[in-house]
Amino acid sequence: EEKPESYPNGPICIYESGVDLFLEPTAEVAGQYDVVLNVASEVKNPFDAAQPEPTQKLEYIHIPWEHNTDIVPDLYRLVRVIDARVQARKRVLIHCQCGVSRSASLIVAYGLYKNPHLSVQEAYDAVKKRSKWIGPNMNLIMQLQEFRSGLLK
Repeated sequence: EEKPESYPNGPICIYESGVDLFLEPTAEVAGQYDVVLNVASEVKNPFDAAQPEPTQKLEYIHIPWEHNTDIVPDLYRLVRVIDARVQARKRVLIHCQCGVSRSASLIVAYGLYKNPHLSVQEAYDAVKKRSKWIGPNMNLIMQLQEFRSGLLK
C-alpha cells in the first residue's frame, strides 16, 4: 500500500490567529505568508532559487534543527516571535522538510505557550485534530515536556 502524500491540499491552519503548518514549501506557497519559519537544517530558503522575488517583503527565519537537536532553548524565543507576529496580524507559516516532527513540535510548543494549563498531550491532540500527519519523535515529545515545565515556573 502506498503511503499517501502528506498535506496534499497545501498548508493547514492550526491556529485561527494565522499560524499554519506545512512541509517544505515552494516559493509560490511561501510567498502567500508574511512570516516563514523553517526549522529544518536541510531545507533551503525557497526564494534563493526563485525568480522573481516575492512581491511583498516577507520575513524568512531559518532555524537549522536536526532531528536530534536540543530545541528547548530555541522554543522560548520562537514562541515569542510567533506570538509577536500574530499580534501584528501577520500570517505565519511554520515548516520543516515533511511537516511531521520538528515543525509540529514548534506548533505544539506555541499552543502550550498560549495555553500553559494544557498538558503536552492535550496540546498535541489539539494540533493532531487539525493535521493528521504530525508525529514528533519521542525525543521531541520529552523536550516539549521540559519546555512546558519551564513555562510553568
